[in-house]
Amino acid sequence: MPTRTSSTDRYTACWSTHALPKNIPCPVINPHSLHGDAYTSTHYGSLGNMQVEVKVWRGCTRDRRTRDRFITHLAKELDDWKRASGHRNVSPFLGLVDGFSWDGLPSLVTPRYLNGNINQYLRANPRANLLSLLNKVGDALTYMHSLSPPVAHGGIRGANILIADDGEPRLSDLCINFLPHAPDFTVAGDELDAERWMAPEILDPAPELQGYYNVTTPESDVYSFGMTMLELFSGSHPARTLSH
Repeated sequence: MPTRTSSTDRYTACWSTHALPKNIPCPVINPHSLHGDAYTSTHYGSLGNMQVEVKVWRGCTRDRRTRDRFITHLAKELDDWKRASGHRNVSPFLGLVDGFSWDGLPSLVTPRYLNGNINQYLRANPRANLLSLLNKVGDALTYMHSLSPPVAHGGIRGANILIADDGEPRLSDLCINFLPHAPDFTVAGDELDAERWMAPEILDPAPELQGYYNVTTPESDVYSFGMTMLELFSGSHPARTLSH
C-alpha cells in the first residue's frame, strides 16, 4: 500500500514539506493510466469523497543522486506553485505521496475537474465565452508575475488550463514542466509538441543559461499565452503544419 513520506534517506526534508497531510488517507487510484507523456502518467483517483488526479513521474534512474536532484527541484517548484495558488484561477495541489512510482519518485495529487481542459470544455460548450475565460487566465498570470520573486508558469497551453465545475478556468501544472531527468532518457515525439508554445529564448537559451533545467520567465509566459490564444481561437495547435 502506498505510504506518504519515507523516513529513509531517499527523501529530503525539502520534499517532505509538501507531503499530503498525515490525517488524509492516501488516494485510491485506477491502475490504468488516464493520460501521460514522456515523463509522466496521470491516473484518476479518489481521496475520501473528493475526485483527484495522481501524476506519477518516471524517467529518473535509480541512482540516488539523480533522484535527490529531481526531488529537490520539485520541492522548489512546488513552493512557487503554492505561492501562486492564492489566486482563484490557479488550481491548488493537494500534496505529494509515495509508493506509486516504480523508480522511487513521489507522485503529485491534484483536484480532478470533470469539465476537463479548456479545449475539451469548448468542444462540449461551443457557446462559452472564450474571451472571458482568457481574461481570467490573464488575471492569474498578472498575479503570479507580480509576486516577489515572480512565479513563471513555464508551460502555458490549452492542456494546462482546466475548467472547474463552476465554469471558472484554473491554471494547473505550474512550474513543473522543466524538472531535471536522467540525461540518457529518450524524449518521445509527442512531448516535443510542447515546443510549439515555447518562446524562442526558451528553445535556444543564451549561452550563460545553457545547462540550467528551467529558464522560463514571466516574459516567456506572455509568449506562451499568446500561442495559447492562437490555439484556442483557431482550434489548432500553433505551427500545426510543422512536424519534428
